[in-house]
Amino acid sequence: MIPSIRNLQRLPFTIGVFAAIVLAGAFSQSYFDPTTPEVRRAFGSSLQTMSDGEVVRLLTSIFFTSGGWHFWFSIMMLALCVGFAEWNFRTRRTMVVFFAVHILALITICVGLMAMCHSGQFAFAKLLFDARDVGPSAGYYGCLGFAAVMLDRRWRYCFVTGMLILMLARIGVSALGIHEQPHLVIGDVAHLIAFPLGMLMTTGHSRR
Repeated sequence: MIPSIRNLQRLPFTIGVFAAIVLAGAFSQSYFDPTTPEVRRAFGSSLQTMSDGEVVRLLTSIFFTSGGWHFWFSIMMLALCVGFAEWNFRTRRTMVVFFAVHILALITICVGLMAMCHSGQFAFAKLLFDARDVGPSAGYYGCLGFAAVMLDRRWRYCFVTGMLILMLARIGVSALGIHEQPHLVIGDVAHLIAFPLGMLMTTGHSRR
């Protein structure tokens, strides 16, 4: 038991975020049911909320998920990706990667959507203008990309290629339901941005 407790002491950030998302799941009753539109509107982030100056939504959106199976998938990926990064790269570095990638990914999406809306050439951009994104996925995909540097070069190439193909496929699937669930498109685009961003953040850092 003592070695297990000592091991957990190496993962304070992972445990803290995990616990916060579990508590948010209890608050929003999203363990088994989809997160309600009211919760999304109260805590989610979108280009609309950014335009209104509600920058705090970039952080509040982290702790809620789309609910149902998305909740369980999110906490599993959080535990694996963030936990692995924190175990190997220490807490402070993992926190920086998680929050920096999350914020950068969402800001990048907002800038891209703003440009599309102003151009008037992308009708779907209006559907995404107020799609309230929630979840820690951008952060944990960033940690996954950050941790991928530990792989042997050959395996790293295969893993990164496979991940990019998978994420592009997910965007294609979610795009089919853009009218019903536009937030899923935002989430999948965030993953595609976050994963390579996490890899870029390994530049100049060596494993300790």
